[in-house]
Amino acid sequence: MKQTPASYARSLAESDPQRYRRISYRLIRPGSLTLSGTVGANIFYERYVFGDPSGAIHALVLEYLILARSTVDPVVSRMSSSLRWANSPR
Repeated sequence: MKQTPASYARSLAESDPQRYRRISYRLIRPGSLTLSGTVGANIFYERYVFGDPSGAIHALVLEYLILARSTVDPVVSRMSSSLRWANSPR
């Protein structure tokens, strides 16, 4: 699957419109896609990193209770910042 971050965002939204209906944060860059929002009483956070010649995509997909946000958000931030290809820029 040789997709761009923008085309992958569209395919996610088309594959599960209910999940991606309440996106509160969307960042599309040339080599990455980040989405966050709510589903019921949960927050979802997804980060996808593109750039492997094979077309593979690294992904971090998490869902956690809104009530746990103050505890979990710092961990999510740290995990997200570490997700990249070995030779890619941060």
